[in-house]
Amino acid sequence: MRHHLPPWLKATVFLGLPLALILAWGSGSLYSRVGPGSAAAASDGPAVPVRVATLDQAAGGGALARPGTVVADARAVVASRLMATITAIHVQEGDVVRAGQPLVALDARDLDARVAAAQAGTAQAVAGVASARQALAVARSGEDRARAQLDAASETHRRILALSTQDGATAQALTEADGALRMARASHEQARRQVGAAQAQLGQAEAGVGQGRAAARLAAADRSYARLAAPFAGTVVKRWLDPGALAAPGQAILALERGPFRLDVSVEGGLAATLAPGAAVPVTLDSPPRTVTGRVARVVPAVDPGSRTALVKVALPPVAGLRAGSFGRAAFRGGQAPRVTLPAAALVRWYNLTSAFVVGPEGRAELRLVRLGEADGAGHEVLDGLAAGDRVVVGPPEALRDGMKVEVLAGTGAEAKAEVVR
Repeated sequence: MRHHLPPWLKATVFLGLPLALILAWGSGSLYSRVGPGSAAAASDGPAVPVRVATLDQAAGGGALARPGTVVADARAVVASRLMATITAIHVQEGDVVRAGQPLVALDARDLDARVAAAQAGTAQAVAGVASARQALAVARSGEDRARAQLDAASETHRRILALSTQDGATAQALTEADGALRMARASHEQARRQVGAAQAQLGQAEAGVGQGRAAARLAAADRSYARLAAPFAGTVVKRWLDPGALAAPGQAILALERGPFRLDVSVEGGLAATLAPGAAVPVTLDSPPRTVTGRVARVVPAVDPGSRTALVKVALPPVAGLRAGSFGRAAFRGGQAPRVTLPAAALVRWYNLTSAFVVGPEGRAELRLVRLGEADGAGHEVLDGLAAGDRVVVGPPEALRDGMKVEVLAGTGAEAKAEVVR
């Protein structure tokens, strides 16, 4: 009789077994060696015999080399400020250009139409100003005539009124004088309103001229963006687009660099403190391959809290074919200060981590992460993680794990270090 497993049990077996194998592999149960920081070591087992070397400080035999990156004094990315099609690119990578030299041309037909429309609008507004000024002159002339008529009517009314009090003028004459004065006053008021309207019209026309000229300047500025020129004299080092491509605002088209060049190097804070501006620094360049003498241009006072390094800027002499981004090494004479060297046989590598076993005061192995500098015939310079006086395990056994008891073999020390580091 065949027994059928429930579906849930099949799923558990199918998924659980691979998961268990993965967990077992990750925990180190399937092999004897574990990664840095593992707490799975059997601390109560027998002591593992090891050979050790005591780290000490020694003065460097020569200058301390530190890698760096070549950086240009000035770098600019030529980008479009318009959404337009590229009609021409006048340069290629490697071309030397002068300041203001045309580099890229964009399709400017729409911009030309805008400029023409703005100029036409400005001309129309200027014509409107002339017409408004003429209308204002006519209105003011009419106001002057109305004022003269009002003055005459006022004088006539005053004279007839004076005569009427002495029975020298009839009542009809006084009535006619009153009517003439009222009409003169109404005509003058109307002439004044016409002057005000003409002044308002002139103001609007002048405002229209200002707006038209502003629109013309804006259109001309936009039109100028269709011609991209070199911001400074330098070398074209990168070209991203070709004629026919659609350039978007802010999209990079070309990159320019200008010398002189420098080498930016990160060095230990203690070494940076010993460097003075103007100090000569031998620099080995990767491309083009040659050795030149640079000068310390500036030591950035801030120290990176993660790497404990400071940035040193080394000015380079003119070198044909030198490009930003290339690799170089600066040899600092201040590197002859005492330093700690870790034997190569003491290194424990785990993927991208570098570490070493140190024999602790209780006779147990401690696995420490280390940061290394340059390598030489004696091993690797220690930048962080170990110090002078630490006893490191040379050629650690495969079974050695963090926290295990160790037994230091006799005859180790400087003699063992010389034996394992050749």
